[in-house]
Amino acid sequence: NWERPVYFAANSGSSTYLGLDKYLYLEGLAYRLIPVKIPTDSLETSETGGVNTGVMYNNMMSKFKWGNIDDTNLYIDETVSGTASSLRQAFALLGKALALEGKEDSAVKVLDKCQQILPEKNVEYNYYEYMVADAYYSAHANYKGDEIMSRLMNIYEHQLKYYAQIVKSGSGNVNYFIKQSLSIIQHISIAAGQYNRETIAKRAKGIFDKYLPLL
Repeated sequence: NWERPVYFAANSGSSTYLGLDKYLYLEGLAYRLIPVKIPTDSLETSETGGVNTGVMYNNMMSKFKWGNIDDTNLYIDETVSGTASSLRQAFALLGKALALEGKEDSAVKVLDKCQQILPEKNVEYNYYEYMVADAYYSAHANYKGDEIMSRLMNIYEHQLKYYAQIVKSGSGNVNYFIKQSLSIIQHISIAAGQYNRETIAKRAKGIFDKYLPLL
């Protein structure tokens, strides 16, 4: 009778959700099963389920403890780094959902906290940081989004230069990594174009076009 909650881990993958994706609401690092189908427009925020912004905002901003992961003197091993990436994704999904609800001030607060708690020195930038930038754009915090997108382009352009040298020398197969880097650059180009960040979009397209022939 729905007296006790049923949860699914947010990072366990859709294959474990028993086909119940449209009945799951994200509340932090777990999806809560509810007997109400999520509206189609709410599914735009996440690949799985919707976001319970009220509960999740309280969890992420007030309730959860972060274990000093922002301390740049600490060594962050591979296991913790993977968990931290899931945290960054959660912040990004919450920020995006709040922005789409018109709660832009709250969205920016959430994304700012993400940047504070999960600094690049401890948690390397990847696709989930792109999601943070995209959420900043949704909240009209364009300059904060630009800063992240520029940093991501620096990172992945540098990687693509390195992969180009490997391809040229014939010393290894790095197609997977090239595709991964180009995918993020392409996402940046598309998102920046959608939000009329023309300088960012133009640079991203230039990088993409330059290194696409590597494939």
